[in-house]
Amino acid sequence: MDTRQVLQALQEGKISASQAKRALLNLLTPATRTTATRFPELVWLNRQTEGRPIFWIHGSGGGVEVYSKVAAMSQRPFYGIQARGWQSNRLPLQGIQAMSAAYVHAIQSLQPKGPYDLGGFSLGGTLAYEIARQLQEYGETVSSIVLVDVLQLQGLDALPEEDSGEGGTKVLWWQTVNLLLTPYVTQVGHADKVLIHRHTLDWNLDNDTFIDALLSAAATTGFVQDRAALYQLAAKSVAIQQAFETERYVYHPLPEPDKTQCYYFRNVNGQFLGDMLPYFSLNDTREKWLQQQPYWEGWKRYFPHFHTTDVIATNHMVMLSENDALATFRSVLSGLYASGTRQDSSVDNPPLAAAGSIQ
Repeated sequence: MDTRQVLQALQEGKISASQAKRALLNLLTPATRTTATRFPELVWLNRQTEGRPIFWIHGSGGGVEVYSKVAAMSQRPFYGIQARGWQSNRLPLQGIQAMSAAYVHAIQSLQPKGPYDLGGFSLGGTLAYEIARQLQEYGETVSSIVLVDVLQLQGLDALPEEDSGEGGTKVLWWQTVNLLLTPYVTQVGHADKVLIHRHTLDWNLDNDTFIDALLSAAATTGFVQDRAALYQLAAKSVAIQQAFETERYVYHPLPEPDKTQCYYFRNVNGQFLGDMLPYFSLNDTREKWLQQQPYWEGWKRYFPHFHTTDVIATNHMVMLSENDALATFRSVLSGLYASGTRQDSSVDNPPLAAAGSIQ
């Protein structure tokens, strides 16, 4: 199997995380396996070995499988950076700044000097921004950053709070299980055949009983082959989402904003969750708010070179899986990530050709 096939098999539950790790390591040359083992957060998502590498950062769920189709568009090595603890028993890092600092270390294990190319979907874009800021603080150059439908809410009216109940535990578990099932929606074509509707759950249950009922509901979809594995994966994802501590993160300006090109992809059909709303939110007001707010405009104050590309997708959740949307990404990224993009002479040590693993 190649890298994409390994990741797909892992996502579908056909192989375990340890089996996926061994399979990915077997794809590497001996010289790169040390780096792959030292930094398991780095996942090599394509088979390219020439040119300056590209790094996209995980979103709220922690995994990077969602980037596999984007990685296939690149003629250069493409790495996803998964969250610490996503495919291991290590504890998640706490806070966006701490996560980003660790990822800077991992990135520089492959590419010691810039310029760097970064990206991320949703909350992964916020991580990519903070990584870019820290790299510039170290005197490095960040050539480009790709933001895919990333919220920037500073200066806008307050986003309505989710009806969380019991500290948000039940809502977060429900959203996370549905997030893990979302890749199957594109295959089936209908969310109601895959995801768990908010009205089918008893929100008055205590947390433990609710989670048990949630997993039972997921098992009835036919897409869950191992209930225990789903529980473990969801528990890790919940822990990672809680570790973001987004309410504490402060956006600081880039030290050298003029040196970075920002490419922003926004969904222009007016829907954020759209028909997936009853599978990810208890609060319809949040969806209406997001439809009315230009949540991408705030990024312009951080990037003098801000390029917007309109994407037509059913909703935010499927922007990286629908064919029409992917065609738009390809029209931009195939040129941005072309093989002709060489390393600058300022790079003292060329990056390793390829690395990556899942732990």
